[in-house]
Amino acid sequence: MAYTKPNAYADGVVLDAVDQIENDAVARRAINQETYIANIAAKAFDYDDIQRGEYEPVTQSHQFTTGDIYGLTTDTNVNNRAYFTAETKAVEQTTGVQYQDIYHTGKRFFLERGGAFFINFGASFVSMDNSNASGGPGPGLWDSTIYLRIKNISTNTTTYVAGTLSYTYEESGAVASGTTDPGGKGSTARRWTGWQWLVKNQNAGAYEVCVVVNPKVEQGYADARTFTIETFYV
Repeated sequence: MAYTKPNAYADGVVLDAVDQIENDAVARRAINQETYIANIAAKAFDYDDIQRGEYEPVTQSHQFTTGDIYGLTTDTNVNNRAYFTAETKAVEQTTGVQYQDIYHTGKRFFLERGGAFFINFGASFVSMDNSNASGGPGPGLWDSTIYLRIKNISTNTTTYVAGTLSYTYEESGAVASGTTDPGGKGSTARRWTGWQWLVKNQNAGAYEVCVVVNPKVEQGYADARTFTIETFYV
């Protein structure tokens, strides 16, 4: 059956996103020989019927018919460390809140229509000892907060996901100086932080996700990072 575009466009007429989505949907059905879900028998597909998708090596993303996969990984090489510092907060190094992005743990992407996205993250965090110089916070097992930040660019709203809350601690001091206590000096030399998070029922539009940290140490870093996002439309 020939493809007939349901919504035609004319010069001077504003392009409507809903009409364009409908045009694309009808085009896909035409390419698939007008096949609908009801036409497909149960267990009709085998592994050789599954589309492999298209890989983009520059951005390390993979595009499929029903969604996309974005991924970033780094090793423990010192050149690949993602550093963070509280010194940019001036006199509020331990009291101020300033979330800093951990590079190679984020992505900006676009949902073509309503769907969901699944995020997988893991990294090793190290918070170096603060100096004793005047004007600084000084050592004391300071806690730096780690979160997943989700920004809906289309609506200009930002969410810090409470379920991903974790900490990286400074290694000095017998008593915690922050709001949480890691359990004593020496137990926090290197902390692995990892989680999986599913964000459901999202509207079509542009999104930006990233792992962020509010540092309370003069120098800290994350390495051995892995970060993937999978989008789903079905």
